[in-house]
Amino acid sequence: QPVLVGATIGARTEVLRGIAERDPEGGLQVRTTGAQGSGILSSFASANVLIVLDEARGAVAEGDEVDVWPLDGLI
Repeated sequence: QPVLVGATIGARTEVLRGIAERDPEGGLQVRTTGAQGSGILSSFASANVLIVLDEARGAVAEGDEVDVWPLDGLI
């Protein structure tokens, strides 16, 4: 299952642009594309997943499992 680099969330569900890659053991590693501002199109262009952080979850640490929505094949 996917994991994420460190992140924190507020009082709402957050959707972050991310990059998912297979690790040597075949697992899925996920990281954000960097800055998530609405005007930063380069982060969206490099994303292959959306990382969904539910509001009830609280802080997310490196190695935690997260939900992802794949972008590949949607268009």
